[in-house]
Amino acid sequence: MFVWYHDDAARTAAVSYTATMYPDPNDRPAVHYLHSTLPYWAEVQGQFLIQYDMMGVRNAKRRVINVPGVRIMDGDGRALPAGVVTGNLCSTSVCLGNDARTGAMGGSLEEQTRLAFRNARSVIEAAGFSSADLGHLYVWYTDQAARDTVDKVWAEVFPRPEDRPPRHSLVTDLPPGALGGVEATAAR
Repeated sequence: MFVWYHDDAARTAAVSYTATMYPDPNDRPAVHYLHSTLPYWAEVQGQFLIQYDMMGVRNAKRRVINVPGVRIMDGDGRALPAGVVTGNLCSTSVCLGNDARTGAMGGSLEEQTRLAFRNARSVIEAAGFSSADLGHLYVWYTDQAARDTVDKVWAEVFPRPEDRPPRHSLVTDLPPGALGGVEATAAR
């Protein structure tokens, strides 16, 4: 679920609304909070402060997936899961570039990007999916200048162009110390 918010007050409200909609932390979808000046047209400027984008799978119950040591952008696994499985679909939260064994963030964007891919893959695998099931990825980073580094790691993670899933790259604010993150969707 994407939650687009207008400002800090709207983000605080969105987090509160998410907790109201999904009161059981063990039954929440993967959530991504994104800053955006909503909406984009002048006639309604300032009237919308929060927008929810949700996706569901018919007749399927969510199963929460958390992997020890995997750090996510918007929580710690108690408030939001590292991933969820709904039917034949697995979605991760934005997995950050920390070493899951030590907890330490990677020392560079390149290292954090590798670790973020590893962490997203570990969530997918803990859910019973494989890298071959990846259908789409988002790569998150803080500066458009990082694109070359992200592309380099992308080519290492997916060395065969014909086997690469589609991806979107997003420039956004990340938690302190985080330079990049990876969100994945897998299906079978």
